[in-house]
Amino acid sequence: MLFKHIIHQKEIVGILMGIFGGLILIKIWSVDIYQLFNSGNIYFVFGAVLWAIVTLLTQKAKSDMNVVTFSFWMYTISIVIAYPFAAEYSILSVFSFDWIFWINFLSLSIGSLAFATSIYFLAAMELGSQKASSFTFMVPAAAMIFAMIILGEKLELTTLIGGGMAISAVYLINRK
Repeated sequence: MLFKHIIHQKEIVGILMGIFGGLILIKIWSVDIYQLFNSGNIYFVFGAVLWAIVTLLTQKAKSDMNVVTFSFWMYTISIVIAYPFAAEYSILSVFSFDWIFWINFLSLSIGSLAFATSIYFLAAMELGSQKASSFTFMVPAAAMIFAMIILGEKLELTTLIGGGMAISAVYLINRK
């Protein structure tokens, strides 16, 4: 039982499928601990854990604040936590970047962070954290597909297996 919700066996199986699908996508068996940290894949693992925590907090916060307020405080706290990791760079150096940077920065800020994340939090509040967070299992698979389309990466068997497991996990968790 988690937050007054009985976790069913199909949800546990779906969560495990999603986790193993993600591990297959990053080829965890071929990465030693040093590579895991150096390649940046550890950020994928930490991000997944933190996103699960934020999703649970979103569901708990639904009775106390609206989506916009929650998003504001979440990003404010994130800035405070992340700033020490970027402290070696001047905060004003961002103003020396070209217009391409600013187009990308604004489109990501407005499109992804402000709009999409707020909709995700709204979904977590309405559907519950279990149902809404299951869709995050599709992020690694979608990233791999876009890497093949945009960057020309080759389709690998691990991408098919891991992506298939992630999509199956979403279906299994959300099936009635």
